[in-house]
Amino acid sequence: MRAAFGAAVLAGAAALALGAGSLVAAAAKTWTVSPGGAIKANAGKTTLTDTTTGSVLNCASSKISGTLKHGGGLTGTGIGSITTAAYDCATPIGVIQLTARGLPWHLNLTSYDATPA
Repeated sequence: MRAAFGAAVLAGAAALALGAGSLVAAAAKTWTVSPGGAIKANAGKTTLTDTTTGSVLNCASSKISGTLKHGGGLTGTGIGSITTAAYDCATPIGVIQLTARGLPWHLNLTSYDATPA
């Protein structure tokens, strides 16, 4: 269940990590990543949803880290990886920290929102 919760949040967390200023999509569906290397993302309130059961868990915070390839003309497939992911979540038995399993997660890019945050 922990892995499913983590996977549900990955897309949103990756968007925070990458930001509009870090990536530029070229017309031919390639990516330019600069500078590449280590990435980190921290978020406040994070909602995790188990896509199998529909169960929802509200977390006070989340954080991920990983790496991105550097360069231009990159395809979005395998452009990076997430190596750590953790969530601080309220449960009926108190606040617990969930740590993702099955890492690294492979990061694939297909689009981004260029609107400034």
